[in-house]
Amino acid sequence: VQTCALPISIELDPRVVEAYISRGDVYYQQHHYDTALADYNQAIEIDPKATDAYNGRGDVYYFQKDDYDAALREYNRAIELSPEAPRGYVSRGNVYRYPRRNYAEALQEINRAIELDPTYAPAYRHRGLVYDNQKNYDAALREYHRAIELDPDHVPAYSNRGWVYFWQKNYDAALRDFNRAIELDPGYAPAYNGRGSIYYLQSDDSAALREYNRSLELNPHLWVGQRMRQRAVCQKELSRPSR
Repeated sequence: VQTCALPISIELDPRVVEAYISRGDVYYQQHHYDTALADYNQAIEIDPKATDAYNGRGDVYYFQKDDYDAALREYNRAIELSPEAPRGYVSRGNVYRYPRRNYAEALQEINRAIELDPTYAPAYRHRGLVYDNQKNYDAALREYHRAIELDPDHVPAYSNRGWVYFWQKNYDAALRDFNRAIELDPGYAPAYNGRGSIYYLQSDDSAALREYNRSLELNPHLWVGQRMRQRAVCQKELSRPSR
């Protein structure tokens, strides 16, 4: 319903900044990143103080363009415009986490977001990612648990928690979390990648290949090298005699 209403809103009043940002968010979720970027750009052209447009533009640069400097610039601008909003701090912390691997600074940013809004679930998830990268899996799990408590529909937190369980070799718990993520959002590619990794370890190569293929179908921009390598391994295994 929302995707149908947004173009009408913009057609009736092209200066409705929120409509451009909302439509950009929808395009982003649908993996139409250049189209999303165009809408964020339009929002900023209309209103140079549109904070969420800078955040959205930063996400495109970070996650899809691998232009981390540009992403940081956008997040900095969002924080300048709305210093009491937690999203910009979390996003900026994510840049410090990766690719900079400055975990202390990343935690400082994310902790600031939590100070501003202790109920902001993405902040706990991103703090979990910092601990995850440091292989402090118990701390990471604690953060993912908290994110899910605050927002039981927070799909990425289930997927991230699933990966921690995976590294801890708790495959049943990992599979439950990946399944839950897919139940909530059948278009969330990383969860299929996780589920495929479990099937591969269980020597179910056909199921693993199916999951990797589905992940690539949903989002070919995400973890391309990793998934293609895994996919090739599966194809190689399928060509061998049965184990």
